[in-house]
Amino acid sequence: MPTATDIAFAVAVLAIFSTHLPVALRSFLLTLAVVDDLLAITIIAVSFTDSLSPAPLAGSVATIVLFAVLMDRDVGRWLLLPLAAVAWAPMHASGVHTTIAGVLLGFAVPARPGPGERRGTAERLEHLWRPASPCRSSR
Repeated sequence: MPTATDIAFAVAVLAIFSTHLPVALRSFLLTLAVVDDLLAITIIAVSFTDSLSPAPLAGSVATIVLFAVLMDRDVGRWLLLPLAAVAWAPMHASGVHTTIAGVLLGFAVPARPGPGERRGTAERLEHLWRPASPCRSSR
């Protein structure tokens, strides 16, 4: 519960005082929000792991590494969703909560634009998948 309320507090402060806060404080609050979410995901992963099967976990990690390499080399965009599902399935079979696979896959997607690009891969994928998402924002 504390990890869920910290993020709400940080976002509320940013929403109310955003332009009136120093840049360092805004950066701190956003960092706090991200670290807080990662802590919550770690708590979920540890709390909901009853038993650990190393072989499926290794298979999932290997698939996530392959996903990261393909993302880095900008190869096989059509392969990303099936590869993410392949990473998810053995993570589920290993006993580790599957949110860990999702977080690791998310870390593998570059956020910064490459040379000659206007938008990073993360932003392009977000715009691509937004219509299919049940959590559409009104940006």
